[in-house]
Amino acid sequence: MKKIVGLLTVLLLIVVLFSPLESAHAEKIIVKWGKITLKEGHIGKVIINKDTPLYKFDKENKLTTVRTLKKGEEYGVYSKKTDKTHGILYGLGSSQFVKDSKSITYQTPSKEKKELVGKERIWLRNPDFYENNKGEIVDLKNLQEAILISSEKNPELSTLNIKIKIEDKYFTYQYVDETFIEASYITKNPFNTFKFSDTVWNLIKNEKVQTGMTMEQVLLSWGYPDDVNSYDSDYIALEQWVYGDILDGAAIYLYFDNGIVTSWQEF
Repeated sequence: MKKIVGLLTVLLLIVVLFSPLESAHAEKIIVKWGKITLKEGHIGKVIINKDTPLYKFDKENKLTTVRTLKKGEEYGVYSKKTDKTHGILYGLGSSQFVKDSKSITYQTPSKEKKELVGKERIWLRNPDFYENNKGEIVDLKNLQEAILISSEKNPELSTLNIKIKIEDKYFTYQYVDETFIEASYITKNPFNTFKFSDTVWNLIKNEKVQTGMTMEQVLLSWGYPDDVNSYDSDYIALEQWVYGDILDGAAIYLYFDNGIVTSWQEF
């Protein structure tokens, strides 16, 4: 029963720490491109060089002016089509168009910008890969910020292969447990969620633990324990978190008193 209580404590902490994993809570990448934000569906943008009309088609399929776009403004383009009567038309959304002319400049986004549209920012948990897709060795810290580029399911293993981008480097992270993704990365910025001192954050990023740390801080630093044992009374709450397995040759026992690390043993 005491062991069950201890495991429930850890599970509750996991829910509190890492439950906002749905896309609604994820931090989407904002791709700024000049004066506009590049969005899904954009194929380019127009820059207004000189005041020019914004049009829509009426019931008789004739262009009518909606308003005037001002010099210096920029708009995302969702479509580009050639009309027999009016030439090239750039669709700005809501069935509204601007004509191709010297009054505007049409541009397409770079491959790098297009790749980031709609993508999510993630923070890696205890990354165990250090080689990027070019074979370069990179020192990755715990809670390293990255961009999730793609996620592909491996049906044979029920795992995910994820492709991530860190600055201008790409990594492929294999064998991610799709039923327990939060063991590999989280989608809510931990540095905004938790207000720890710089000293504590440095310990967490370097996957270190010291006496005085809380359970939250240990979970962020070392991840989930392999086993939990606990003792609770009206006056004290003692817990033992086990990382590793003595039978496998190495284990660390962390001891908590009322949620604070008091000591540990290495075997």
